[in-house]
Amino acid sequence: RNLPALKGGASGSLHCAAQVGSSQSATQTEEVPSAAAVKWNTPAFRLPAQSEADLIAVMLIAKTPGEPDVPIGHIAVPVSRVVSTGKEEGWYEIRTQGGQVVKSDDGASKASLLIRFRIVS
Repeated sequence: RNLPALKGGASGSLHCAAQVGSSQSATQTEEVPSAAAVKWNTPAFRLPAQSEADLIAVMLIAKTPGEPDVPIGHIAVPVSRVVSTGKEEGWYEIRTQGGQVVKSDDGASKASLLIRFRIVS
């Protein structure tokens, strides 16, 4: 929610990549403007955790044809927190690499992702 629009009115899509420790997987959103309701076209990432000390990172990236990918921000959750409860879900604020909260285009709202983590055997 409150995701920033693609710069310059460009047409493109949002992409999401998830990483746990050194394991990587990626998925692409439907081809919709970032201001619209985003629906992920892959229901779940299935990534192994090597250690409870690992972090789960989810990165949000803007892709526009013919342009370099633009990182919007990320969220990070410790694997240990998910292991302790078996699952965790909620709205997570998206932060830049420098730790700043990503804001909506109007600057008044914080951009966030609704994410569910759970342990799968």
